[in-house]
Amino acid sequence: NLFSPNAQNQLWTLQGVTFVPDQDYSASSGVPTFSATGYVTNTDGSERQLGTQTFTITVEGIADVPQWDDSTVLYYNIDEDSDGAALDLAAELQDNDGSETLSYILTLQSGSGTLVLNGETLTSTNGQYVVASSDINDVVVKPDANFSGDLTLTVTAQSKETGNFVSGEQTADSVTR
Repeated sequence: NLFSPNAQNQLWTLQGVTFVPDQDYSASSGVPTFSATGYVTNTDGSERQLGTQTFTITVEGIADVPQWDDSTVLYYNIDEDSDGAALDLAAELQDNDGSETLSYILTLQSGSGTLVLNGETLTSTNGQYVVASSDINDVVVKPDANFSGDLTLTVTAQSKETGNFVSGEQTADSVTR
């Protein structure tokens, strides 16, 4: 039986029915609505229909860890006092239903330089630069004047659920490169 009664035999509860969403499905893909209609079989064998109830199931999203593309360039060589090196980074979202956005978190670990996007020097927050995926390959790493040596940056790709999400699961970070 899918329904079990309460002690007074007046309230029946639907049991044993499970909704299993497709992988990466979340409410941003739409909230499914279901209707259930109950029927009672009378002692004489006849059947009568009870009211139809509609219910929804909201699937909260969990950000998936972005994966680095093999085309990502990790090492650059430039001359002192040059115009800098344009980044060539590529990570991919694993959830492709449109519920997540991708950004990059850059940290200057050592050396002396600035990050420039479309001619504007970027400003860090707590030592980190957050750059949208659409802008990442327009970022130029520009060493300070007369600097020679290694400039070391770390970068993490971060996915972010934009809609309904599980608390504490809105973002997911890739392996840092």
